[in-house]
This record gives sequence, structure tokens and C-alpha cells, in this order.
Amino acid sequence: MKCLIDNGDLGTIRRVTTAFTFNWDTIPVGDIRLNKELGGGSLGDLGYYCVGAIIWAFDALPEKVFATARYHAGIDLNLSGLLWFNDARMASFDCGFDTGSRRWLEVAGTKASLVCDDIFMPCKEKSARFWIHVKDGQSTEHTVETSIQEVNMIERFSTIVQSGNLETRFVDNAINTMHICDALCESAQRGEIVKPSRSTS
Repeated sequence: MKCLIDNGDLGTIRRVTTAFTFNWDTIPVGDIRLNKELGGGSLGDLGYYCVGAIIWAFDALPEKVFATARYHAGIDLNLSGLLWFNDARMASFDCGFDTGSRRWLEVAGTKASLVCDDIFMPCKEKSARFWIHVKDGQSTEHTVETSIQEVNMIERFSTIVQSGNLETRFVDNAINTMHICDALCESAQRGEIVKPSRSTS
């Protein structure tokens, strides 16, 4: 997917939209995701992945963000966010514990859009899928054969540790994603646009 985004097949990337949700029919008691002192809430549990996907697609950090949320016992049960980037690019996402299962990403360019409907947790362990939609309504499905993503992550981490060569981009991405989530949280609480902090190694 990243190759198609970066090589210009979609044209100039203008918009990224993503969602990660699932529904609790009954709000559970004692679930760590509802513990405010431990960083509970849908933004920290699900929205982090949305924000990470957005900065991955744009390969850039937002200049400002805005969010709104619905709260229960001091934590966000759902949150919707807007992120503004340079060159008039925008992104939006929503996350929550009160909507049916959604885990999709759309990257929209001036020529075409890429849609992946199982971006965060592929429906099948051995493969993942996405589509390219073009202006005349035609679409092409792409299937990628892969191993389980958690296995890939552990193998990549092990390779980095064994090589002794820290890839600082992973550290920067994680810290910057948290800075953006912090700014979104602040925005939802204050009802104002917020400029995120930035980190570079």
C-alpha cells in the first residue's frame, strides 16, 4: 500500500480518513480501558492506531488538531478528530467503544483512492486486502499474502535488537503519535484547536 501511495498512483494525497471501533453492549466493570489513572479511553486504546495510520500515509505530522468526545466516568467512550497538515491536506478519524466493528483506512488522492477495510486487524491471518478506486467508478482489489502481523512486529524488533542499530524513526513515530494523541485529548477537553508538540531524535 505504501508503495502505491508514495509512487504517485493515487495522485497528490489530499485526504486520509480512518476508523477503529467496537461496541460494548454493556459497559464492563473493572476493564483497564475504563481506568482514567491508567490512560483509559477509546483514544488511547483505538485512536492511537488511527493517528499512526494517518501520519504513516501522509509521512508528515499535523500542524493542528481538533477533537470532540463522549465521556463516561472521566474517559472518552468515543472520540472524533480532525488533523490539519501543510499544503491544505486534512485527515479525520473516529474511534470508540459504542459502535459496531470498524477498522478501515481511506487514502484519497487527486487521481484515485486506496481503501483498506481491515487495516488494524486483518480478517484473515495469512492475508490482507485493499482496493484502489478510480474516477470512473472502477475498482481493483489487491490481496497481500503475509504472516500474522504480531509475528512480523516481533521479528522486526528482534532483528533491530540483534543488529545493535536502533532505527530512530520508530521511536520518533511512537513519541510523535503520543504527542498528537495528547493534543487531541486536550482539544476534546477544552473544545479548542490545539497544536501538537513534536519530537525528533
